Amino acid sequence: MKSSFKILIGVIALLIVIFLARAYFTGNVVKEDTIKFGVTLPLTGDLSNFGVGEKNAIEIAVEEINSNGGINGRKIELIIEDTKCNAQDGVSAANKLINIEKVPVIVGEICSGPTLAMAPLAEQSKTILFATAASSPKITNAGDYIFRDYPSDNYQGSYGAEISYNKLEKRKAAVLYMQIDYGIGVKDAFKKRFKELGGTITIEESFVQGAKDLRTQLSKIKSSNSDLIYFVGYNEEAIVFIQQLKALGIKTQVVSTETFDDPSILQKVGNSADGMVYTLLKSPLTEDFKIAIKSKTGSDQILIGMPNSYDAIHLIANAMKNCKNPEDTTCIKNELYKVKNYKGVTGTITIDSNGDLETADYAVKQYKGKEAIEVNL
Repeated sequence: MKSSFKILIGVIALLIVIFLARAYFTGNVVKEDTIKFGVTLPLTGDLSNFGVGEKNAIEIAVEEINSNGGINGRKIELIIEDTKCNAQDGVSAANKLINIEKVPVIVGEICSGPTLAMAPLAEQSKTILFATAASSPKITNAGDYIFRDYPSDNYQGSYGAEISYNKLEKRKAAVLYMQIDYGIGVKDAFKKRFKELGGTITIEESFVQGAKDLRTQLSKIKSSNSDLIYFVGYNEEAIVFIQQLKALGIKTQVVSTETFDDPSILQKVGNSADGMVYTLLKSPLTEDFKIAIKSKTGSDQILIGMPNSYDAIHLIANAMKNCKNPEDTTCIKNELYKVKNYKGVTGTITIDSNGDLETADYAVKQYKGKEAIEVNL
């Protein structure tokens, strides 16, 4: 009897050794229990600089949470998809994350087009969709499971109009915008506020994403007797705009948006952008965050969306910690709506009844030489 028992124990021990050895040599090691976070970002194409920046900030936040016990003892696992700032790619990414990976949350999208395209999928499946730099006003009413910690274009467009009218004392504005949700949202808000202040919109011209020739639109603007050009487009289109503006000898004051806050623009256009002004979200930033970014990227550069994506991860993790089941998306949703006066690296965050930021503060920068300097107009 004892002999049989010893043989049985020996066989079990041998099987365990074989299993562990096989796992080691094949790499099929059983993973610990994690909570999957879906991440969608433009990692290639337009705004890839910002997408990669947000990815770094998200990874920093996850590393901090995981090293401090995770979410109720479970670590966060990131599943990252590239949207290329394209609605179709966004839908493909969302379908994979929701239906195959079964993530409870998707975080990180910068672009409004993919965000709006993904929103119905997230809403129908009760998956949290938390955008970190998508700013279209349409996102406000995209659904109960849709959140963002970046302000609506209604804020930025209105602020751009106030700067143009009150500080720069311009009265006749030409508007040149990209035909996407982001461009339309900012443009509409600017026009509305500029006219409310007493200004006139002299001409309104548009272009498609990826446009390489804006000379027709700029020639019309040159003939419009405008004293200001309000430009809304991504960084690649901004480079084309600035280069062709100079080629046509147009010296009209330019006001733009946060997409001008990309070092690649000055690298390509040099002094041609001198004097141009743009608005961007004001973020106080903590020293710890600045140090963490420098440690991870080797650079002091903090692009738009990076602080917001960092805060978003912590907001979601905190919400999950308050849920009996941290993957219960209805509970996560309800906890996110309770966020009031949260002290993040972007400042004090309060989520309103639409899942939006309750307030937003903006700063102004101006191109001077090879720098973009914050100014008080």
